Parts: sequence; C-alpha cells; structure tokens
Amino acid sequence: MSEPPNEKQMARLLIGLSEGRLNDAQRRELRDLVQGAAACRAAYIDYVTMHAMLEFRHGRIEAYSESTESESQLLESFDAQTQLGEASCESFPEPFKFEPRAQRRSPQHRAGHVFTLLGYVAGKAIRKHAATLSGIAAALVLALVLVFVFKGVDDDPVELEVVINEPPAVVNEPLLEPRVDEPVEPPKPPAPVVVATLTAEQDALWAESALAPGSPLRVGQRFTLTEGFAEVTTARGAVVLLEAPTTIELTDNNNAIRLHAGRLVGICETESSKGLLVRTPHMDITDIGTRFGVWVKPDVSLTYVIEGEVQASVTNAIHTDRPMRLTAQQTASVGAAAQQVTAADPPSRHFVADWSCIARTPVLEGDIRYEPSPPTNLSNRRSEDEMIRLFPERRRVRLDRPITATFTQPGEYMKFPATGAVLPAGAQVDAYLIHFDQPGHDHGSLMTGRATITFDRPVVAVMANSVHLDQTQDQFALPGTIVNENQPPGRRTRGVEGADNLDFVSLSDDRTTITVVLNVDGLMDQVRVLVEAEPTKANTDP
Repeated sequence: MSEPPNEKQMARLLIGLSEGRLNDAQRRELRDLVQGAAACRAAYIDYVTMHAMLEFRHGRIEAYSESTESESQLLESFDAQTQLGEASCESFPEPFKFEPRAQRRSPQHRAGHVFTLLGYVAGKAIRKHAATLSGIAAALVLALVLVFVFKGVDDDPVELEVVINEPPAVVNEPLLEPRVDEPVEPPKPPAPVVVATLTAEQDALWAESALAPGSPLRVGQRFTLTEGFAEVTTARGAVVLLEAPTTIELTDNNNAIRLHAGRLVGICETESSKGLLVRTPHMDITDIGTRFGVWVKPDVSLTYVIEGEVQASVTNAIHTDRPMRLTAQQTASVGAAAQQVTAADPPSRHFVADWSCIARTPVLEGDIRYEPSPPTNLSNRRSEDEMIRLFPERRRVRLDRPITATFTQPGEYMKFPATGAVLPAGAQVDAYLIHFDQPGHDHGSLMTGRATITFDRPVVAVMANSVHLDQTQDQFALPGTIVNENQPPGRRTRGVEGADNLDFVSLSDDRTTITVVLNVDGLMDQVRVLVEAEPTKANTDP
C-alpha cells in the first residue's frame, strides 16, 4: 500500500513555485504529486486560487521564506484549506487579513494585478474539470504563467504582516431593484457649414422649395434654378450670378461652387474674394481677380473672360500639362473626352455680367422684350418673333473724351442727321441697345414695332444714326459683339432712317422715357441709349 502524499512537502513546493526558486528536480516532484493524487490536485488548485484572490485584493506577496512566522501560518492555513476537498472557492471563509507594513507599488506591479485576476478566473474554470487530464494540464499551464508573471512584475518586495481574524459576519442586505437606464439619444451630427448665401433673385423659380434671398447655403447642398436669375455670394465675398436653367452644388471650400449645368458669372471685386473656383464636369476655372462666365453643356464646358484673368485646367487632371491662363475676351473649352484645355470661339450669347442688368430692368410697354444676356452676333440676326429687343450693354463707362450723339435733349425726332450733338467728357453712363429685325429669313416686307421704355435714371444721350452707332461701338458695346460684319463703316444700315420710313424716336421732358416707332424692311434698326450710371457705393471697410 502506497504512502499518502506529503501534503506539507506539497505546500512548500507551491510556495517555492510562486517565488520562482524551484529547481528542475523540485519541479518534477511537484508535477508527480499533482498527477499522482487527487488530494494534491485539489490542494494545488486551491492554493493557486487563493494566491490569485490574495493578489487581487491586497497586492503581490513576496519573500515568504524571509519570514518564518508568515510561512508557518500559511502552511497551517493550507492544511485547513485542503480539507475542504472540491469545495468552491466562493465558500472559503476569509480568516486572514494582510496589512502591509511598507508597500512600494510600481506601474509594473499594478499591471501584475491584471494577470493575477485572469489567474483567478481561470482557476475557477479549472476546478470544475480538475479530475480530467486536460484539467491537470491547464492547471500546470496556469502555474507556469503565474511563476513568470510574479517573477518579473515587481523587483521590490512588499512586507506583509499576517493577522488572524475571525471570519466576517454575513450581513443580509435588502435586494435592490434592477436599475433601468433611460434610453440615451445618439448625438446629433453637426450641421453642415454655411459657405454661401442667396443674396438676390429676379423672377426666380427653384426646383427646391423654401429658397429666398437671405437663405444660407451649406456644404453639399445642390440647387436647380429653373426660371429667372439669382445672385449667390460666397463666404469670402465673391458674387456668382446664375441664369436659368442652372444647377449648382456647394463644396467644402468657402470660395467655390460646382456648376453641373447651365450658365453663371463669377465676379471678384474685393481682395478676399479673389481665387473663386468654379468646378464643372470637365474643367476647373480659378479667378485671378476678374469677371468671367462659365457655361456647361452636356458634352462640353466653356469659360469666357469678360475682364481680368483666369486659370483653366482639366477637372481631376492627372497629366502634367500646365493650366491655361486666359485674359479679357479669350475663350477656352474642354470636351467630355478632352485631355487638355483648348482655345475656342466666343459663346453665342453674352453672359449677364452685372446684377444691375437684372435688378434694374427698365419698365417696358408695347412690342418689346428685355434680354439681359444678348447674343454676341447681331449681324444678319433673325428673331424668332416680331418683337423689339432691349439689350444691356456696358455698365459704368466713364467718358474720357467728348462723343457725338444723335440728340441729347428732350423732344420728338423723325430726322436723324449725322451732325448730331456733343456729349462732353466726364459723365459716367450705362448703355442699352434697342434692336429690331425681321423674323426668319423673309426680306422685303415692311414690319412695324412700337415700344415705350422708362428708366429709373435720366437719359443723357441717344445714338440713332448709323455713324454715331459705329463711332461708339467699341466704347459701349459688350466685348466681342459683332454687328454688320460684311459692311464697311459709315455705310452700315443699322440705324433708323427717318421720316421717309416713318421711324420715330422721342425723349420725355423728365428725360426718363424713350418712345420708338420702328419700321424694318431690310436688315435691322438700332438705337443706343445712354443713362446716368448709378453712383458707386462708398467703401466702408476699415
């Protein structure tokens, strides 16, 4: 009959294991004891569990061998614990209270608590299957982990004084009702940043509702103007004029707009507004202090410089070509499959380059229609109806020299001699062009149009003679406008002919109303009207 295992020796081996001072022979002896007897296995698991509990509650225990009194008390405790057999570790009384005399804890020491807590949880799981071979192997692995963790975690021993206490009394506390947390609403995402404002509109109709002057425009918003005109001002002060039908989108740049389709004009008159970027499906246009138009069609994007300078490049270009720089009256385009920006012919219609062309529309009566974006080529133009057209021309033109006008005073005129009247230098004016031609391709039949135009400012001069119209063409016509390109100057039939053809032009006594009766049986009749320009607003910036 074999001798019962030496449980005292088992306890000493476990203490040596926790302190990391077992040699190879002692390790083999501990392994044989654990594998050979159920009592040793139970003692081994209880000791590992207790050691983990003590470490978790009181900190790491070191240098038991240095204190004979502490070791003997631990061995007596071990004797009592091994008699509990397979009892659960939760049923152990708590007979010891460890009070540290001196305790020096380091970050490595605190990290050791985490591994010890894992040992405690693992020990509970191993106890349930300790009788199996896998349970024995798991216990050995746990012991080895604890040896290495306890050996390397803290180099400073903690001196402990062991005091024997009675088991604590069990206090019956009333059960608390489970806490029910109120649902927490998820945080709301931040509102998109405002990068522009809708500052004005004229006869505007939007595909989106609730848009009105003063509406903030935020990053990512997309808008479609189906009718009329609108003015958008970026956060940096650049002005963008939209002409329907047009679709735009706001980007995360506070001085940029994406143009998906339609026409716009960018105006950068302040230092902070320079650098306005207009992105199209085909081309990026960057302002260099200027006024420029952009027109996006399904298969091509076009930009035209009204004044100043821009830089144009292919959208998302990956090639190394340098961007194209354009100056006044230059045009460039990029097609759907193009790899570079190329020079192009001017657009077929002018861009609305000034909000006053929209907001300050004269009052019209009779057979007349206002077009804020006139065609660029009026040579041999054929209208789609029998209406007189009123086109805005250049704005805020200051006369640097005297000019000859057909008349400058109120009255009724049926004769329009080339001698005319002189308008002195120094005045600042806005120009308008009255244009009347026959519809279609029918020549020779007489067509009459009657109209009254009332301005909100005084008229200072009228050019109704072809000579006067030609002499002031470069000064007042929109850049790039073509008129009678096949006829020599001085012989163009663009003006009104006078009494023989029953043409009639009058200026009211208060100088605000022009009345015309025009008869066309050939190419066209035109009258240029100059009105006082609106005074420039004083700059209030510091």
